[in-house]
Amino acid sequence: MKKMVKMMVTFAVMFFAVSTVAHAQGRGGRGGAMYATILKDSLHVSAEVATKADSIAASYQKKNADLRASANGDMASVAPKMQELRTQQINDMKALLNADQKAAFDKIVAAMPTGRRGGGR
Repeated sequence: MKKMVKMMVTFAVMFFAVSTVAHAQGRGGRGGAMYATILKDSLHVSAEVATKADSIAASYQKKNADLRASANGDMASVAPKMQELRTQQINDMKALLNADQKAAFDKIVAAMPTGRRGGGR
């Protein structure tokens, strides 16, 4: 019984560690919500700004979902429009920030991994 509890605690600690690292590497958010997460977790914006960021993220998530649905499986055809939406979303998020926060945000976004998930399979 003691061994089982020890094993479960070890598993829980490992799960927490892996999820924390994944989140720190920018994989903790989903789609455009990661930009709102950066504002809240890394830049520690006010509650008002965080609410606006969440609203912006939700808006762009809907736009991207609609775009993906219209692609009928041909994601290459909508990739340029999705990139345009991502750029617009980043600009909308940055509009909520002061100059110092914008510089920090740009630095964080520039350090984020690019490319496909799963190592570019």
